[in-house]
Amino acid sequence: MKKLFIPILILLIAGAVLAIGLSGKPGAKNADIASAAAGDTSSETTVFAKEAEQVKLSLEKVTATRDTLTLTLAIAGLPLSTGPGGNFESLVCDPYITSAQNVVKVFSYQEVTPGDPTRVTYQYALSGNTYDTLDLTVDWTIGPCSPAFDESNVTPVRQPLLVNTHFTYSVPVE
Repeated sequence: MKKLFIPILILLIAGAVLAIGLSGKPGAKNADIASAAAGDTSSETTVFAKEAEQVKLSLEKVTATRDTLTLTLAIAGLPLSTGPGGNFESLVCDPYITSAQNVVKVFSYQEVTPGDPTRVTYQYALSGNTYDTLDLTVDWTIGPCSPAFDESNVTPVRQPLLVNTHFTYSVPVE
């Protein structure tokens, strides 16, 4: 029995290492590193619909001061239109941002630059920021999102959730 213990233990450890290495995160596809312009940045993209496999979300630039957080995100591979009757407002959700530091973020501004890629700049007012670096995560979702979906008496038009990218980054405070 003692002779079999070591080989069985080695097989179990090797199997566990192989299973962890092959599994990754469930549902995660197209993981890639975002633009280095944002400092220490990584991203992981999850594609929910076949028609979104060509969609690429990227973090182009992040800046922070004691009072302001500004980030520029880009969407490539998805035809978007702004203005009356456009699909931008119903497909491009505002990013969900969290911080490892105790900083309050309040949305203050959004600017959309159409094209391929479409660039979206978001600006947030910060309070309580006494830090030299902010460790932030952003979840940016492309799919159905609109104030109409908050209404209980509205039947939304069926649209699939397309893609979500989870960015993790550290940005120095200027």
